[in-house]
Amino acid sequence: MPFLLTDSREPLAMNTLPALKLTHFHGAPARGEVYAYVRMYLFHGAVRFCVTGFDETPPKTARMALCLAFAEDERRAVRVVLSKYADAAAEFPGRSEKVETLLSTGADEQGWYWQREGELDARLVQEALGRLPKAGDVLVGNAVSYDVSEDAFGAAFPVPEGADAFSPDGFDVFPVVAY
Repeated sequence: MPFLLTDSREPLAMNTLPALKLTHFHGAPARGEVYAYVRMYLFHGAVRFCVTGFDETPPKTARMALCLAFAEDERRAVRVVLSKYADAAAEFPGRSEKVETLLSTGADEQGWYWQREGELDARLVQEALGRLPKAGDVLVGNAVSYDVSEDAFGAAFPVPEGADAFSPDGFDVFPVVAY
């Protein structure tokens, strides 16, 4: 099911954006199905994001990732890999680059959580995807929660049985709309 991605000329508060929830689990994660979601929007070609995992003390091997590409070139994707304990990184063919993020922790009615908020700057988006996304474009991708020590994972969109967590076969669409 498509998830609208806002293209805004002004900074937006993350808690005003819709949450893309990870509800499709593959295999049986050793720690159960951890509730997680992603919020994101475009700002002058940059992708601003916030990932939240409801897991107070995840193992050091736990990760969340966001993967985006243009619909016409799914193999040219950028993946942002995040952890509670380590620096975030943007990965795309032949490159890995540190991404500055802000870690916060807390609790709400759903329990204890950790989250990382950051930005894939426009320069990096241009390098990774070949051009900057804007209103009217269609991106594809997925958001994934996983542990590097096991094969099980959770995703926002269904991934076919036996496919890799980041396979384009599991991508769904992000129509980019003007705010």
